[in-house]
Amino acid sequence: MSRKNMIFKKSVVAHALVLAFGVSIGSVGYVPTAMAQSNASGTMYGTLSAGSADSIVVKNTATNASRTVAVGTDGKFTVTALPPGTYAVTALKGSSVIASASVDVLAGQGAEAVFASGVTQSVQVTAKRTRIDVTNASNGAVFTAKELDRLPVARNLNGIIALAPNTTKTDVGYAGSSFAGGGASENAYYINGYPVTNNFNQLGSS
Repeated sequence: MSRKNMIFKKSVVAHALVLAFGVSIGSVGYVPTAMAQSNASGTMYGTLSAGSADSIVVKNTATNASRTVAVGTDGKFTVTALPPGTYAVTALKGSSVIASASVDVLAGQGAEAVFASGVTQSVQVTAKRTRIDVTNASNGAVFTAKELDRLPVARNLNGIIALAPNTTKTDVGYAGSSFAGGGASENAYYINGYPVTNNFNQLGSS
């Protein structure tokens, strides 16, 4: 084989390796981004009397950012991709306000908007309504910062995890907790939608 042919074959192989390496880097970089986005936002949903409202305005009380969505003919509405926070929700019929609500949206969760009618009489409810997320079939628990401040638990991830049902502590030689009998290395940890799982051994968070 001539020297010119050898150089040509080496160039083709090197070019192919560069292409393969570039594709693998692109795919690895893309997956965490998509996962982070899906875990960093929440969803709001609700139901009004059919025909009572034609639009819903949601306004983040911290940033003043607002969005408007249409109400279906059945009175149902859904607002997706909302940053976590407290929202003032207003139901409109044309330009008239017919109902309002305050809703706390959590990352990766669905929150129901329960409206108080815009009438002169009102009823104050002192009991706390149980939060049930009907948009998510996952088995788990969500705790807000206010709730954790009132609970006598350790201020770390394992202390909070122990509050959820079907969770146990792992062996002292391992970091993390067990969910539904699974191994500690099978867990994934996110903070505000960003993955923080320990990259070295998949045990606990970094």
